[in-house]
Amino acid sequence: VRFVKLRDLSGITLSWLDMDDIYGICGKGFYPLLNTIAYDLNFNINKQSFGQNIDSLSDLKEKSSKKVLFCSVSSNAETYYGSRRFTLDKIKLDLCIYLLIDYNNSLLLTSKSIYSQFKIILTINLNDFLIIDQLINNLKNKQFYGFNINLKIFSNDIIEKVKIIRSKLPNKYLLTISFQIQPNKYFNLIQLN
Repeated sequence: VRFVKLRDLSGITLSWLDMDDIYGICGKGFYPLLNTIAYDLNFNINKQSFGQNIDSLSDLKEKSSKKVLFCSVSSNAETYYGSRRFTLDKIKLDLCIYLLIDYNNSLLLTSKSIYSQFKIILTINLNDFLIIDQLINNLKNKQFYGFNINLKIFSNDIIEKVKIIRSKLPNKYLLTISFQIQPNKYFNLIQLN
């Protein structure tokens, strides 16, 4: 959180949440990690109001200014706790606004009601720009809002490829970029700004 604030980044992805992080079995109330991060990111929460905790997204919206909450679902999230089937409708509606999910994740097909519940952002790799037209055509009947480019390595042609992707997207689609890099590599990204 300190790094995000120092570098004025837009947010943090929590790469693992277990049931305690959601239901607060530890005795700290619902969403203990989310509450802690919201407080540390100064979502306009003073100590008095924060003492009541955030129990829903609407609470967080009231106490935040320009932050947006994303849920990210990985490709290996089809089962949890060993055997129980996971579908996207098991994500609590008040937990996030946007849902980032790999464009080829089978959960998109098995979770039929999800499109009316979340704003879907399809995650692609930088080299997937060649199939964007195909994805838009295949998903035109689905309610999705844009694409997230998942960058796992830093390369010098990032700007070129991002421009190609943006040029293929109608203006109504959101385009986001997430980086999976170590903080000490972040300074390479400053040059992209």
